[in-house]
Amino acid sequence: MAELEEGLATAKRVGLPSLIGANRSLCALASLTAGDVAEARAHLEEAAAAPLYLEGTAFCLEGLAAVTLAEGDPVRAAAALGAAEGLRERTGIQMWPVVRMAFEPAIDALDAAGPDVEAARYEGRRMNPRDVFARLERDAAVR
Repeated sequence: MAELEEGLATAKRVGLPSLIGANRSLCALASLTAGDVAEARAHLEEAAAAPLYLEGTAFCLEGLAAVTLAEGDPVRAAAALGAAEGLRERTGIQMWPVVRMAFEPAIDALDAAGPDVEAARYEGRRMNPRDVFARLERDAAVR
């Protein structure tokens, strides 16, 4: 994690918002893997607030889907995953195999979660990613 924090500090010194967002996304993945859901959410929310390239946007949505699922809300998690999937489908950007491996447990859980979750995922595929970010942020603030 220290190397990721160093990368984030370097990105801030360079001042490239997309690089800062990408580094925050990587920090979030490391936090999520370590079981620190709150820290992962904080990194992803900051990454999502940065101007992201399309792949970074999809990655943030996938990360927020995993975080939201870990927080116990499969319907909102499915909407976030659906938005990432829709963005990837529309742009032709494939998920990196290592990213797929990291998010596979969350994806599998959502695949098996039932019709309400399936409907939310379908709806998410048709939503603007920024609208999904806003909804997730608003819903997190209510908790």
